[in-house]
Amino acid sequence: MKKNTQIKPNLEIVDGKVNTTSLDVAEKFSKEHKNVLRDIEKIECSQAFRRLNFEPSSYKNEQNKKQPMFRITRDGFAILVMGFTGKKAMQWKEKYIAAFNRMEKELQKQWLAAKLQASKIRLSDWSAISSLMEMAGDGRNTFSKLLNNMGFTKEGPVPDMYQQIPPSKIIPFVELARRSNPWASNLIKRTQDIDVPVMIPLST
Repeated sequence: MKKNTQIKPNLEIVDGKVNTTSLDVAEKFSKEHKNVLRDIEKIECSQAFRRLNFEPSSYKNEQNKKQPMFRITRDGFAILVMGFTGKKAMQWKEKYIAAFNRMEKELQKQWLAAKLQASKIRLSDWSAISSLMEMAGDGRNTFSKLLNNMGFTKEGPVPDMYQQIPPSKIIPFVELARRSNPWASNLIKRTQDIDVPVMIPLST
C-alpha cells in the first residue's frame, strides 16, 4: 500500500471545473491504484454522468511508461468514495470536501472578477460607439473601423459580448436612430429585439 506522502488533497482546475485524480484518491485512501480504477469501472451510473465526472487520462510511472488514470469531479469523487469506510477514510473525505469548497469559491471569485471586468469594457465600448456616432454620423471610416475591430459588421450578427446595449446607453442610441443613423437603428434592433425608437420616449 502507498503511504500518504501529501497532507492535503491534490486538486486542480481543468476546463473550468475542480478535479482530482484516481491516482491521488488511491494515495490518500491507501489503496492500490488498479483497485480504484476497478471501482470506477464498476460504478453503475449513466453514461452521461460518467462522461461528465470521470474523464479518462494518463500519467507516467517510475519507468516512464504511460499508465491510465481518471480525472474526477466533485460529484464523481462523492460517488466513488461513498463506500470507503473507516475513521481515516472519513477524515480524507472531509479534507477533500473542504478542499473542493475552497477551490470552487476561488474559481467563482475569478469568474465574477472576469465578468465585472468584461462588463466595464463593454460599457466603455458602447460609450465609444455612441460618441463616434454623435461626432461622425454614419460615413466616417474611423467609426466603421471601430465597430469592425469590436467584431461588428453592418449586417452580421452581434458579438456575444454585446447582446444588449446597457440601459444607460439606450437613450443616446435612440436619439441617434431618430436622426436617421442606420448604424444606430440596426444596433438597437439587433441587441434589444424591440422597436426602441417607438417604445422609449425621448427627452426634449
